[in-house]
Amino acid sequence: MSSISFEFHLNLAKLIMKRYPNITLHFIASERLNDLAQRSVENGIKAFHSKHLKVKELLAFLMDDRKEPDILMNDHSSNSFKEIELNILQLLGKGHTITYVTEKLGLSSHRLEGYLSSITKQLGVHSYQEAIQKAFNQKLINVD
Repeated sequence: MSSISFEFHLNLAKLIMKRYPNITLHFIASERLNDLAQRSVENGIKAFHSKHLKVKELLAFLMDDRKEPDILMNDHSSNSFKEIELNILQLLGKGHTITYVTEKLGLSSHRLEGYLSSITKQLGVHSYQEAIQKAFNQKLINVD
C-alpha cells in the first residue's frame, strides 16, 4: 500500500467511523507496514498485517470480540518465525557473537545472513540489534 493509497483509505475510514461510530474497521495489508498500522490504530482503526497470516487466523480474529490490543500483528505469533530464527534471536539476545551462533547452529555465515534478513524484515527493523530488542519486547525471546 503506497503512502497515497494509505492516506486515501485512512481518510475514508475516518469518514465511515464518523458516520457509523459503533463500527469496527480493519486495515488488511499484504506487506509489513508497521508505521502505517500504528497510525491506523492511533486513528481508531483495528489493524493488522496479513503477510504470513493464515485464513483461519484471519477469520478467528475478525470473529473474535475479545478485548485484545487494537493491533494484531503476526510478529506475535510463533508460527511466523521458523524455530531456527527464534534460536538465532535467542542466542544473539544472550550476547553471543555471530561466529558463535554459526558454529552452535551449524550454519554458514551466508545462511545466517539470510535468516537475519528474514528476521529483520518480519519485525520491520533495520538491524539484528533492533530485531533482538523488538523480539524481547514482544516476548518472542527471553534473554534471562
